[in-house]
Amino acid sequence: MLAAVALLCCCNGEDTLLDLYPMEPIVNPEVGILLGGNGIIHVDLDGRYQISGVADVGIFTTTDRFKSLDFESRVWQATDGLVAFGNGVIVHAQPEGTSFVLRYTMDSGKTWATYGEISMVPVQLLVAADRSVWVLCQRGAGEEGGALLYRLDLEHEQCTLLMERVGATALAFGFVDSEHSWVLCDMPAQGIGRVQVLRTEDGGRTWSNGAVLDVFRDVAVTPITTDDLLVYDGEGAAIRSTDGGISFEQVVLGGPIVACQAASSDVVYALLENGIAKSSDGGRSWTVLDAVVHGVGVSGTALDFHDERTGIVYGADRIFVTANGGQSWDVLVYPYDYVFE
Repeated sequence: MLAAVALLCCCNGEDTLLDLYPMEPIVNPEVGILLGGNGIIHVDLDGRYQISGVADVGIFTTTDRFKSLDFESRVWQATDGLVAFGNGVIVHAQPEGTSFVLRYTMDSGKTWATYGEISMVPVQLLVAADRSVWVLCQRGAGEEGGALLYRLDLEHEQCTLLMERVGATALAFGFVDSEHSWVLCDMPAQGIGRVQVLRTEDGGRTWSNGAVLDVFRDVAVTPITTDDLLVYDGEGAAIRSTDGGISFEQVVLGGPIVACQAASSDVVYALLENGIAKSSDGGRSWTVLDAVVHGVGVSGTALDFHDERTGIVYGADRIFVTANGGQSWDVLVYPYDYVFE
């Protein structure tokens, strides 16, 4: 008994084990269903309190931050290829031989429908607010190759080619609405390691050249408004444009960037490799938040903000939530031993 008390009260100069671990369980023991031999794939914050998601072996929903949990056993089927989530739609580009089969589900993976087969390599998928699916593809390589952007209407099974650039290598794209979008391409004509920004303001009917950027690795783009956008890579390099991609200025987010989301035209959040960064001026300046709860730093692989103040950060075995713009956080799921037990 004395040894156990000493262990709990041992001091590392700052915290004891009693300080680091909460006195009350973080989650209802039912969450053991969610975590035991399982992993979180995707989570949505459907309002201020309701959280729903997809895991390796089931679909879950909670309306009271895991005090209660609805869990339906369902094996996740999209284990390879590209997957995109948005507005109740999940779309999956599954490799099949030398081509790809595009599938989608509107009930969190309970049932899947096949849209069709594409012979090109999908580079990125996104789901728009109107539930249309945007697909950036790469056809071949070199001078005979090209980057192509399609918009798919799942309901009416219609496919529209929005952009084609011969000789380009598709890297990434993003959109604000159905009219304003950007595509980033590696253009050999611009020089080795140079990235061309392409933009449209009329839904893809016409495209214009924006800035030519220096080399980026694993480049991504996060549009904020019809004029403001961020371009960044996984190593922490980031630049910002206020004129639709014609010119850029460097910005500092505070570390390697995992994901980025604009909660509004002013407030933007970035999930860093070690922490959370926030901008309140449309991405011009950034502050790394003091995001720690119960001695655990907020971390994960994705984030989802419902508005400027309410959002979640999650990974395969953790979910953190804030209701005050990142000033403080609660941990809803985390792999403490007693959660697994």
